[in-house]
Amino acid sequence: MLKNKIRKSLKNSFLDGAFFSVMFGAGDAYLNPYAIWMQLTPQQIGLLSSFPGLFSSVAQYKSPAIVNILGRKKTILISVFLQALVWVPIIATAFITGNKGLFLIFSVTLYSTFNALSGPAWASLMGQYIPSDKRGLYFSWRNKILGFITLLSTFFAGIILYFFKLGFFIIFSVAAGCRFISFFFLTKYYEPKTGNKIVNRDNFFLYFKNFSSDDFVKFSVFAGLMSFAVYLSVPFFAVYMLRDLGFSYLKYTIVTTSASVTLLLTLSAWGKHADSVGNISVIKLSAMMISVLPALWIFSSSTIYLLTVQIFAGFAWGGFNLAVMNFIYDKSAKEKRISNFSFFNLINGLGIFAGSITGGFLIPNLPAISGNKILTLFLISAIVRFIASVMLSNIKDSKNVRTVGSFELFFSIIGIKPIIGVQQDTVRIE
Repeated sequence: MLKNKIRKSLKNSFLDGAFFSVMFGAGDAYLNPYAIWMQLTPQQIGLLSSFPGLFSSVAQYKSPAIVNILGRKKTILISVFLQALVWVPIIATAFITGNKGLFLIFSVTLYSTFNALSGPAWASLMGQYIPSDKRGLYFSWRNKILGFITLLSTFFAGIILYFFKLGFFIIFSVAAGCRFISFFFLTKYYEPKTGNKIVNRDNFFLYFKNFSSDDFVKFSVFAGLMSFAVYLSVPFFAVYMLRDLGFSYLKYTIVTTSASVTLLLTLSAWGKHADSVGNISVIKLSAMMISVLPALWIFSSSTIYLLTVQIFAGFAWGGFNLAVMNFIYDKSAKEKRISNFSFFNLINGLGIFAGSITGGFLIPNLPAISGNKILTLFLISAIVRFIASVMLSNIKDSKNVRTVGSFELFFSIIGIKPIIGVQQDTVRIE
């Protein structure tokens, strides 16, 4: 009976994820282009990325207390329903005559905060649904299919923007509708008991009490610093392409979605290796590659060149995102999982906030590379990413796995010198 409930929940989780992916591809992916279309300044675009990250992380940190009152499923449902509603003021921003920037920042902050509240509770449920030794394979399978849906949604949304004057109104309306459909499938989730009350650490600083010996806390600090480094540059790639390089929405979409194509094609390989050699080995390799990504944008503005850079980026981020989530699962007992995800997301969100707001205010004061100050910011982002990656040397995997070097792992993933045997690459949800 329990297995049957979990199977049904996984089916509904997949359907929920499919419609969430359409929302993300047609909605979230175009919030920065929407801001550029409304002529927001680089500083406002930095705030558009920073404030949602800050409030989302604080909300997630408080989510264990909310879950203890409402339960995981009810917390998810309320948060998702409110998130879907916030698409209305986001769409309405284009039609107001006042301060569009302030109104959009406020609306997107609400949108992200409601989404964030549901995150730890959803992760806790999925952690109980999926056995620990199958998570790498399962999430690589799931992320591959949902990523393909996101990719198609992003691509078709770009086509709509290219051909229709009210394109943003169309794609954001689709995004809102899909989140409501996603909400419907979330109502069908089964909520198993955790066996213990959800652990809730109200004192943020208690986590740092055993910093030197607690790999989870050290890893969270690494992730926060990496997010700071990444978000120094992330909000401004769209500005660079759409404003400075003069890309059309269609060309912008092709360049940005090329990363997703590579990510989807390599997820299975990353998942197999994460289960075999451990998540930390995968994170070390992918973090090294992520560190060089923004610096690569300095050397050429050729569309073909940037497509190549994005293909490499998709490969790197595929391994990083998959292994980071699995590492947190492995380091968290089920009664601590919501609390740990909340703490991790708070540190991560603070990094996003600090990086976005710092990047926005640095740009006017930086010297230019090849006549563009944004390129200087990309170089700074690369340097700080590398510094963050050094922290991984003191973090150990929670699994008893084979130790491999980063270069050995890289050649195995791309198929030149395999270090693991053939593994079944299918996941059945009956």
